Amino acid sequence: MKIGFDAAGNPEQVMDTLAQPRAGDAFGALMIVRLGQQWVWTSEYSVASNNLNRLSAESARRSGRAWRTNLTGMWRGFNVNATFRDVSPNFASPASASLAQSGTSDRRGVDAAVSRDTRLGSFNLTYQFLESDFRLTDKAHLALHNFNFNWTKNLTRSTMLTIGGNETRTLTANRDNPLITEGRADQRRIGFTTSITQTVKTLMLTVGGSRNWFRDRLNDKAGNIVSALTLSGVWNARTWFQLNSNVSLNWTAGEKFSVGGSRIITVYLQPNFIWPRAGITVTPLITLNQMTNLLGSGVLTADTLMTQSGGRVSWQLPGRLRFSTFSFEGSLTRTRDGLHGTTILTPRLLFLWTLVRAGNRTE
Repeated sequence: MKIGFDAAGNPEQVMDTLAQPRAGDAFGALMIVRLGQQWVWTSEYSVASNNLNRLSAESARRSGRAWRTNLTGMWRGFNVNATFRDVSPNFASPASASLAQSGTSDRRGVDAAVSRDTRLGSFNLTYQFLESDFRLTDKAHLALHNFNFNWTKNLTRSTMLTIGGNETRTLTANRDNPLITEGRADQRRIGFTTSITQTVKTLMLTVGGSRNWFRDRLNDKAGNIVSALTLSGVWNARTWFQLNSNVSLNWTAGEKFSVGGSRIITVYLQPNFIWPRAGITVTPLITLNQMTNLLGSGVLTADTLMTQSGGRVSWQLPGRLRFSTFSFEGSLTRTRDGLHGTTILTPRLLFLWTLVRAGNRTE
């Protein structure tokens, strides 16, 4: 039982659905076969039966099965990995039987990946195809196609270039069925990313950018274009000091009279001071997030600025008490709404005592 509220807002005891007694069984088999020196074939099959509520006479056992087969190996210098999986409706592990309806049941698909290291760089291609609810006549049969490409090249010993691309397509295979009234989809997202990383002694800087185009053929107003620029750095100046920082700018351009265009600026700064002999670590944190949204008619619909300052101090006790660590953490978040002229301050304090069981020492 748990405490709930009736229609008038008065507290009352109600049955906790997560506390209902359940029963379940699962059986499975795993087969691994080596096909020569460079190929491995793996197959797994499982059946499960669950009763989600043993106290209800109307609750019956729901059975399902799951199967996957995978082939991994190397062919002419290419690393190949391919997997097919098929999960029937009502399949769920007894340990999480309540997720049968919203988990990964009634799904099948293919996952494939090919990669190779060459003098021209490292190439990686992945493709995923998934189908959901394809066994049900009264639900949308969703199909997902996801393709990714990535190329990495060390231009020099300290400079690395990365270029990537991706395309995602979501379709309803039976959207012409008159019984389908919800869940129809016809969407496509295409994106490109690039970054370059430069390492100079103890400093590593990364500059990157991306652009994504999203189109929804069933809802023209949902389309948008998202662009981003990022600058991040990691500086290990000394054994007792490290600095992590990141600055990013994002622009979103949508339908100008319903969504409009938005701009988001994010700044993250976290130095780290370490005193090994005393077991003390001091980690300040400063973040800034500024977001504005403007319609095509010139109407400002959002103008917020959120800043956070704080940090953590940790102390690991010396000697035989090294298994114990005290941490004090605090922050102050300030949220400014420029449209309404309001400011909200949110302080936070936290004390954490961590105990780690000491392992057996080996010489």
